[in-house]
Amino acid sequence: MAIEYCNVNSDLVSVYRPIEEYKNLKTLTGWELVSGNVYKKDQAGFVEMVYEDGVPLTQGNSTTPAAGEFYYKASTDTLYLQCTDSADPATHTIESGLDWDAFKQRCRNDAQEMLEAWLRSVYATPFQKVIAPGQSYNARDYDYIIRRATALLTCYLIVSHTNSEDPAAEKLYKQVFHEPQFEGDQPGIVQQLLSGKMTLRTQRSAREPGSFNVYEGANNSSTAYVEVTGTYSGANKEVWRLQIDNGGAPGTATYKLSYDQGATWDLEGQPTRPSSDGRRVRIGNDIWVEFVGTFTVGDYWDIELFPSTDALVIQPVGAFKLER
Repeated sequence: MAIEYCNVNSDLVSVYRPIEEYKNLKTLTGWELVSGNVYKKDQAGFVEMVYEDGVPLTQGNSTTPAAGEFYYKASTDTLYLQCTDSADPATHTIESGLDWDAFKQRCRNDAQEMLEAWLRSVYATPFQKVIAPGQSYNARDYDYIIRRATALLTCYLIVSHTNSEDPAAEKLYKQVFHEPQFEGDQPGIVQQLLSGKMTLRTQRSAREPGSFNVYEGANNSSTAYVEVTGTYSGANKEVWRLQIDNGGAPGTATYKLSYDQGATWDLEGQPTRPSSDGRRVRIGNDIWVEFVGTFTVGDYWDIELFPSTDALVIQPVGAFKLER
């Protein structure tokens, strides 16, 4: 399942209310009948999506689109269209522009990569999900500050793409990344996280001795997730793979565990809910896992573990000795 630190609807509107006004649609007129109920417009300009009375149409694959379809022939800059009711397009409001939902998702994905790049030096990425309701008061997958920062960056990318001179773009960006220039100047979210003025609820620093990074399988199909806790007591850096081998809710689902990232399986058919009243299960070397949601067979997580001896020591500089 793809990682989504924020959604592309309510989360974007919550940080920048006018964001839906940036669809930047162009009204199309001057249609010419081709044959039957198919119309065309020459010199349409690049078309990614067509809207009929505000509703997106389906992209066809020929110059004779069916009812409710459009086809854009880039080589001749010609748009072919058949309205949903097969009527003359002049009887509807026909607009062209970006595939708005797909565009917002692209910007959100870019924003996630930007945020991870800025924070990877101090936080493990991808950012760890939170357990609801025990950790997240709003029953959301990620810390509020990660959701907000991603939403702000997404809106910044959308606004700057539409109009690079729009002053809103800089304001959105500075809420996330901004080095204070004078006393009283508010630092961005990234600067506050890097300085320790703000911390994430569930996150441990990347490469912290005895710590771990958790990577969700790219093709995981369920919305369930795991929360990994504990302090790794092993002597060597390792990557374990935890994979669901029987689907269902915790207590029904089972998992298997590989200590060599799936090359061989050391444990199979293990319970996802302990027989005691606790919710966590111990998978080895003082690492614990809590399973949340309904799991699908084949979903997996790679857990990168760092031993307690994995401390980076930098040679002394003058009278100072720097350690990590």
